[in-house]
Amino acid sequence: NYPKNRVFVIGNIRFKKVNKKENDKNKKVNIVFTSQDAFPEVLDMFLSTIKKVNNDYLNYIIKPHPADNINEIYKKIKKMNLNDKVKVMTESIDKVLEITDILISYSSTTLLEAIYNNIPCIVINPYNTDPPGAPIYNYSPYFKDEEEFSKFLEKLNKENLKEVEIPEILKINE
Repeated sequence: NYPKNRVFVIGNIRFKKVNKKENDKNKKVNIVFTSQDAFPEVLDMFLSTIKKVNNDYLNYIIKPHPADNINEIYKKIKKMNLNDKVKVMTESIDKVLEITDILISYSSTTLLEAIYNNIPCIVINPYNTDPPGAPIYNYSPYFKDEEEFSKFLEKLNKENLKEVEIPEILKINE
């Protein structure tokens, strides 16, 4: 019984459990990066790193934040000559998580949504500061520079995804 002019929708109130498809060992690893215009250096680090990586087992997907300027993301992809290597998905996060093998971000609720769906996460941080302190930073691979991050991606495939599996302490069972 609240007046409609006093109720403000500020975002998701709960996360949705997605029906994730079973991993096929013969398919590529879908790496999803969630971007945010507020942290442009993170997108730059992601794109710069994947430009260096030569791994045919990986598909790179960018899921822009709903408030992101998608044209700017496309411009950066084109400028770095990555049109054939990166796909941008604007579908809902639920649809994107259905195909996600690993989620990469800096500071985003999508990290929590991925954990909720038992999807491994990687945190990248090009800043010389400590991360905001969410539990994911204590349990996920965490990269502060492109060299370490690119070495990790070079060796990644369906066979060794266990290296980025979510620890039992964070897994959410129904």
